[in-house]
Amino acid sequence: MSPVPATTDTPDTPATTGIPGNPDPLGVLLVHHTRLPKITGGIDTMLVTLMVELKKSKIPTALFAPASWEQATLARDDYRGTPLYRRRLRMPLDRDRPLRGLLGWLREFPDILKGLHRVIAREKIQVIHLQTIQSYQLYFRLLHLLGGPPYLVTLHGTDVLRFGGKNPLQARLLKWILKGAARVVGVSPATAQAAREHFPFLNQVDTIPNGIAIHPTPQPLDLALPEKFFILVCDIEPVKGPDIAAKAWVKLRKSHPDVHLMVVGGHHFYPELTQRVQGILNQGGCGERVHFTGTLKREEIFYLAQKSLGQIAPSRREGMPYIFLEAGVASLPLVASAIPPFTELIQHGSNGLLAQVEDPDALAACVRQIIEEPDHAREMGQALRQKVVQQFSAHHMMTKYVTLYRDIVDRKKSPSND
Repeated sequence: MSPVPATTDTPDTPATTGIPGNPDPLGVLLVHHTRLPKITGGIDTMLVTLMVELKKSKIPTALFAPASWEQATLARDDYRGTPLYRRRLRMPLDRDRPLRGLLGWLREFPDILKGLHRVIAREKIQVIHLQTIQSYQLYFRLLHLLGGPPYLVTLHGTDVLRFGGKNPLQARLLKWILKGAARVVGVSPATAQAAREHFPFLNQVDTIPNGIAIHPTPQPLDLALPEKFFILVCDIEPVKGPDIAAKAWVKLRKSHPDVHLMVVGGHHFYPELTQRVQGILNQGGCGERVHFTGTLKREEIFYLAQKSLGQIAPSRREGMPYIFLEAGVASLPLVASAIPPFTELIQHGSNGLLAQVEDPDALAACVRQIIEEPDHAREMGQALRQKVVQQFSAHHMMTKYVTLYRDIVDRKKSPSND
């Protein structure tokens, strides 16, 4: 990555056209603690999907990602034709060395704010879009208080549900950041409702569902695949219910010993859970029928989905999962836990199947139904695709966000509207 000069640069001239009917320029800064070009998880997928659609519609867009400790200066790179800025955003509290940490922050934070101002000026940013609620976003609240652009926050579900585990000081900081947001968005009705319950000071929480590219390009895998298999796309973590899936596959062993499960995702975050899942499989005689592929590219997942019988999602909690959207694009029958947002999206028996949460027997019964009723399974997969195409396209998501961006910018220009 190249360093960004401290002096004011002559900014590159961005496109001045937007979506039809909105000729005014609109500069957007998308912010998330991503590790691009590596895409891991649904939030990264949503961020990149939104970025691509904004670019297609000639909306000037830039990315900012808080960097690791080693990146002490602002640097600029390019990601798929979009400027990508990185810099560490030092926090004022250091648990191990509180005084030294505070003094270091006091020395560094003016330079951080100056760097963010340079990004805003160079890219002609009018609105900042933050993903999830994080402590480092205090810089964007401070930036706004000092005359910088307004910002909105998109909540993705787990950030709201895990809020109760924050320490009191961090909780107060995150509430302060939310109070400064021009708008707050939930990726599903359930997420928006949870946000209203957790943060009653929010007057309004909009709902904009995640979107997905309807015609992805599959990328073949250099991997020997079993003849019959389902897929589970998730990192191995408690909320995703991999232990429930393992127990369900043990129950399927007698009736369908030839049906495998491909688990796609990282498994290094919860090593004890990974060991427990493998223990369940080994004790149940299923160790050779469940395969862990590790993290794959979205194009590779789509290839895998095309070869599979169906997809399962035994989650305990969710926001607006891309597993639902990916199954729809691939016309796959989906078996999901009977929790929001799945209960908002799936009509049991019509475009998918719902199994009671924490119930391996119910999950196994639904998987068995898909195996034994292939015509019905195919119909459910086609119905799911129709729903995703009509309601959850990437373009549909982008146009809703652009409408929100413009409303925020217009309100800033005309404060009397508030």
